Amino acid sequence: MLNPSLFAFTLSLSAALLFSLQPMVGKILLPVFGGTSSVWTTCLVVFQLVYLAGCLWVYGLTRWVPGRAQMVCHGVAILAVGFFLPPSRLLSVTALAPVDSNPLPWLMSNLLWFIGPPLFITSATSPLLQSWFSRIGHARSKDPYYLSMASNFGSLLALFCYPFLFEAHFGLTKQGAIWTFGYVLFAALVFACALIAGKVNEAVAPAARDAVPLLPRRLLWVLLAFLPSSLLSGSTFFLSELVSVMPLLWIVPLILYLLSLIVAFSPHAEKFAMPIRVAAAVLAVPWFFTAGDSHYAIWLLLPLHLSAFFFASTALHGFMVSHRPSAKHLPEFYLAMAIGGAAGGAFNGLVAPVLFTRAVEYPLGIACALALFIFFWAPQGTLKKVAAGALALAAFLQLKPVDYGSSSLFLERNFYGIVRVTEDPVGNRYLFHNVYMQSKQAKNLPERNKPYANLGYDSAIGILLTDLNSQTPPNVAVIGMGAGVLAAYAKPGTWWSFYELNPSIVKVVDEQKLFTYVQESAAEKTEVILGDARRQMEKARDHFYQLVVVDAFNSTSMPAHLITKEAFELYFKKMTQGGIVALNNISRLFDLSHVACGIAQSEGWTCVTWRDQDWVFVTKQPGSLAALKSRPEYHLFDTPIAGQFWTDEYSNPHGIIQWPQLRRARQWVRRLSSAE
Repeated sequence: MLNPSLFAFTLSLSAALLFSLQPMVGKILLPVFGGTSSVWTTCLVVFQLVYLAGCLWVYGLTRWVPGRAQMVCHGVAILAVGFFLPPSRLLSVTALAPVDSNPLPWLMSNLLWFIGPPLFITSATSPLLQSWFSRIGHARSKDPYYLSMASNFGSLLALFCYPFLFEAHFGLTKQGAIWTFGYVLFAALVFACALIAGKVNEAVAPAARDAVPLLPRRLLWVLLAFLPSSLLSGSTFFLSELVSVMPLLWIVPLILYLLSLIVAFSPHAEKFAMPIRVAAAVLAVPWFFTAGDSHYAIWLLLPLHLSAFFFASTALHGFMVSHRPSAKHLPEFYLAMAIGGAAGGAFNGLVAPVLFTRAVEYPLGIACALALFIFFWAPQGTLKKVAAGALALAAFLQLKPVDYGSSSLFLERNFYGIVRVTEDPVGNRYLFHNVYMQSKQAKNLPERNKPYANLGYDSAIGILLTDLNSQTPPNVAVIGMGAGVLAAYAKPGTWWSFYELNPSIVKVVDEQKLFTYVQESAAEKTEVILGDARRQMEKARDHFYQLVVVDAFNSTSMPAHLITKEAFELYFKKMTQGGIVALNNISRLFDLSHVACGIAQSEGWTCVTWRDQDWVFVTKQPGSLAALKSRPEYHLFDTPIAGQFWTDEYSNPHGIIQWPQLRRARQWVRRLSSAE
C-alpha cells in the first residue's frame, strides 16, 4: 500500500512557499506606495487571480491531458519558473513605480510578471496532487480532500514563521534566497510524487458518488467562497486602518481564513457544525461596530472582529465542503472555489473603491453572511427568506460610519483611503483619513492659524521652531502635510516644503483651500509636493533645509520606510550642518524611539526623546537642541539598544509594539454599558 506522507509533505511545503511569498511581496511593495493598506488588498487580488489561473491549469490538465502527459506538462512548467527566481528581484523595479498617478496598473502588471509564475505553480499544486492521489489506489484515495488539511497546515506554519522568524531576522534579499532554496526542494518532491502516480494504472480511480454537478450547485460553491474572501479583504482593511499597516496584521486574518478551511475539510467537521453556525450568527450581530470612539478600544474590537470573521468563514466554508463532489470532479470544485475567492477579492480591492465613497463592503459582507446563515439553517418555511433579508438589511443599517461632524464639505476615496472634511455649527473644520481625525482648524475665528495639541506652541516641535525662528528662521521640509498646521510657524524669507502622498489631501489643502494654514503662512515660498516623500525628496537641493519633520501616519503607525537608516541618510543629505530630524511619535501601538535612536547610536548621532516619547529628535550636533535641553521633558536617549537597526531591506515592526493595558478597553465597555 502506498504511503500518502510524501503527498502530504509536498502539499505542506507548496503551501508554505505560497503563503510566505505573499507577506514577503507585500513588504517589498509597502514602502513604494507610502505604506497604504491598499497595497495589501491589491496584492490579495493578484494572488487570488493567479490562484484562479492555477486551478484553471489543473482543470485543463486533468480533463484533457492523459495522466503521464499531465506530469510532463507540469514538470516543464515547474522548471520554467526557475527563470523568474528569486522573487526578491521585484526590488529592482520598485524605483520605477509611478509617483503621482494611479499606481494600480503598475502594481498589478509587475506583480503578475515577477511574482505570478512562482505563485502560479505553487497554487496549482494542491488540487493537482490531490487529483493524482485519487488515482494511486490508496485506501483514502476515494476522498482526497483531507489532504487539504496538510496544505493548510503548511500555510499556517509559513504565516506564523514569517513575522517572528523571517521578517525579524532576515532582510528581503536573504528571504528571497531562502524561498528559492525551498522551491528547489519543492520541485524535487513534486517530481517524486509524479513518479509514484505515473506508475499507477489510470483505471484505478474512485467511482463517482454523484452525477455531474449541476449549475446551481456550482454557483453555490462560488458564492460560499466569495463571501469569506470578501470578508478576508474587508477585515484586513478594517484592522489595518484601525491599528496599523504591517504584515503582522495582514497575516492574522489570513491565518483565521486558513483555520476555517482546516475545520471545514476536517473529517469531524459535522460534529462542530451547529456550534460554529450559532457562534457565527451571534457574532454577526454588529453591536460593537456602532461606537463612534471605537478606535480607543482597539484591544476589545480586535478579538471581536476577528472572532466574527473566523466563525462566519468557518460556517460558510463548512457548508461549501459539505456539498463537495466526488474526487472525479475535484478540479472543478477547486476551480469554483478559486472563482469565488478571486471575485471576492476583486470586489473589495477593485470594485468597491469605485462604487462606494465609504468602506461599506466589509459590513455589507457581514450582512450577506448573516442572511445566508438564516436562509440555509433556519427552520424551513416561506417566511425564512423574508426574515433573512430583513435581518441582513437591519444589520447593514446598524453598521453606521463614524459621525464625523454636522456637515460634510469633502468626501473622496482613492487608493490611499478615504478623506473627509467636515464642519461643525461653530465653524471648526476637521480633516479625517479613514477613521482617524488628522487635523482641525477653527476656520471662523481670528486665531484660526494657531497650532494646537501635539503641534502647539508648548509642544516639543513648537518650542524648537520658536527657538529656531528667534535666531535664523529655518527652511523646513514636512513629510505628511495633513491640513498643513506646521505652516503657522513659517517666517518671512523661509522656504517650506510639504510632501504628501495622498492626492485627495493635496486637493483639500492646496486646490480647494478648505484649510488655510499653508496659504496664509508668512513663508516666502511654500510648496506642496505630491508623491512618496523619500522619492520626491531625492530631487530637492542638498544642504538646503535646517529641519525635516516626519509627521506621516497610516492609522496609528508611521510607514517603516520613513525611519530606516537610508531614510535618515537622505534627510541629513538634504539638511545643512546642525540639521535636525523630528519624528512625531504619537502612536497607540508602536514606540518609534527605539528605531530612530537605534540608528542614531549605530552612526554616532544624538537622539533625544520628549516627555513620553511624544517626539523624537535626531541630530549630528547636540547644540542644535539647546532650547529643549533646559526643559524637564527632555531626555537624552543613551540606553544601549540591542538588535539590528532598520534598513530598507530589514524592519521588525512587531519588535517595537507597546503591548498596551486593557484600561481603555474596559473604560469603553463601561461607557457603553452605562449609555442610555
